[in-house]
Amino acid sequence: MPENRTPKLRGLAALLVAGLLLAAAGGAQDEAPPPQEPDQTVVKATAYVDPMSLIPVLGMLPVRARYHDDAGALVLRGQPDEVAAALKLIEALDQPPKPRPRIGLTVHVLAASKKAGSDEVPAALAPVARQLRQIFSFGVVELLDTVYLQTSRDAEGGISGGLPFDDDGGGVAMGYALQFDKASLVQEGEEQVVRLQNFHFRYGPMSEGVDLVGLRTDVEIKQGQKAVIGKATPAGTERTLILVLEADVDAGADGGQ
Repeated sequence: MPENRTPKLRGLAALLVAGLLLAAAGGAQDEAPPPQEPDQTVVKATAYVDPMSLIPVLGMLPVRARYHDDAGALVLRGQPDEVAAALKLIEALDQPPKPRPRIGLTVHVLAASKKAGSDEVPAALAPVARQLRQIFSFGVVELLDTVYLQTSRDAEGGISGGLPFDDDGGGVAMGYALQFDKASLVQEGEEQVVRLQNFHFRYGPMSEGVDLVGLRTDVEIKQGQKAVIGKATPAGTERTLILVLEADVDAGADGGQ
């Protein structure tokens, strides 16, 4: 009967594999690691963003980064490939801000009374005056003042000035102030809507800082339309103060207050 050589072959194969593995391991230990390049130091200024704000982001990379007060720039130190990666990240983040849409607000301050008479408003406000007379039975509506202010999306805004209103004010200078915490834009279909958060209008003697009228509300105005924001009648007067707002938006401009 022929001799069964399978166990012997298997044992020989195992010895050969073990020898190859040992040889490979020994060869790997004999190979010297490639020489490390000297560290590189680069000073990098930014054009648009605060360089200090980039340090936490750069901390995610192996490069060492610090801010140099005198140079007003970042100092990067590390291996050339590490510094190159940090510079690439800085260039990606150091971009000019996108222009924010400019929001223009026109505020019409009207006075209305029950006395009979003819409206004293420009033609553009005549439809508003007619509506006010029909809804509230006013006899006459007149325009006291129109002011215009600009702001940007997600920004606050405000304006103040003199506003004669009370005929019996006895020569006291009367003033107004309006402000809002935030102006935002919302797209509703094909229309843009301007939202003013915490819109506040105050009116009273300028010297005393006393509010005879105070209107506070959140406002929504569709672009190109006029919106009646509110009305109030100061104590001791027969006329009612009415605010009418209209808004326009310039999407390609970076507006300021």
